[in-house]
Amino acid sequence: MPVKAEVVDIENIGKVHLVPSRKALRMNLSVKGIDKVRIAMPPGYSRQQAIDFAKKHSDWIRKQLEKYQDIRKEKLSEGFRTLFHQLQFTQIDKPSIHIKVQSGIIEIAYPPAISLEHPSVQKAVEEALQITYQKEAKMYLPNRLKLLADEHQLSYKDISIRNMRSRWGSCSAQKSIHLSWHLMKLPSHLIDFVLLHELTHTLEMNHGPRFKAKLNAISGGNYTLYTKELKRYRI
Repeated sequence: MPVKAEVVDIENIGKVHLVPSRKALRMNLSVKGIDKVRIAMPPGYSRQQAIDFAKKHSDWIRKQLEKYQDIRKEKLSEGFRTLFHQLQFTQIDKPSIHIKVQSGIIEIAYPPAISLEHPSVQKAVEEALQITYQKEAKMYLPNRLKLLADEHQLSYKDISIRNMRSRWGSCSAQKSIHLSWHLMKLPSHLIDFVLLHELTHTLEMNHGPRFKAKLNAISGGNYTLYTKELKRYRI
């Protein structure tokens, strides 16, 4: 009987998503946020084998979850900034939480009966940041891509902004560039590096020596440094 996707609660870890995958060649473990622990299971593996695999790597999973907890705490701090907006908390005499994103401010208005650490406030912050990142991506990325393309005398057909969760960007053989709005979570120099990466694909569709040499040249000799730094971020 085929194994179905499910969420299991494992002691000392928490919720883990077990997802059967025909493409997976072995157990594949990933942590992409709080409550987003995922195990891709190749055909032939059982539910219990996946649970045992998670338990075997429980120390690593907890370390990754702690990183996301630290990021969440940072985002709950007054004054947290995106590229163009600053987070601001306001107490209001109303029973529900309100979100407003305008004029460079992300305002989370909440009732005094709850604290900033309350799950409903955390959820509101995440929702507000998603709204903000999408808004900033549409405003910033197309213009920035064109500026970098002109600067390095590269050309592309068109650009789209998408909710891509598996990669920061992509470039088709027709030179259409697709960018994830999650790019706005990166520092500005890494945003530029990803844009330059996709622009380089308009010349070289693979990641061979010529691709690396070109990207290294137009990124100021920072190919190795920025590639390593980018790996520390997750979409």
